[in-house]
Amino acid sequence: MNTEQTFLTTAELSILPSVTTQILYQELVGKLEKDSILCSDGYKPYIALSEKNDLIHKRLDVASGVNVIDKVFHIQNVNAYHSRLKAWIGRFHGVATKYLEYYLGWFRYMDTPENINENKLFRIQQQLMGT
Repeated sequence: MNTEQTFLTTAELSILPSVTTQILYQELVGKLEKDSILCSDGYKPYIALSEKNDLIHKRLDVASGVNVIDKVFHIQNVNAYHSRLKAWIGRFHGVATKYLEYYLGWFRYMDTPENINENKLFRIQQQLMGT
């Protein structure tokens, strides 16, 4: 499983109320192998999580121009995913928290190219018209 797949799998499972070391640990316990490398923007909860779990942590300082470490480690896939999600969800002018899980599921479906073809779009259109 590549890094982006790991991110997307974890993103599919978790809507975090806030990002604290404890919440991250609860969500990621059993999902991170000992030889995992955590690549982040250096947000403090990620630093603590990596230290407590003996993970290698590659911290990017995007503000100062460090976008890639060792020509391999970056958070560009995560940033691109977030950008697409933010642009897509913006059309709804706000989403109620209680429905967020459904909107994220819809977005994940629409954001996966192999899910979209002419027949599936027609089926979706027919289902939406019937509601």
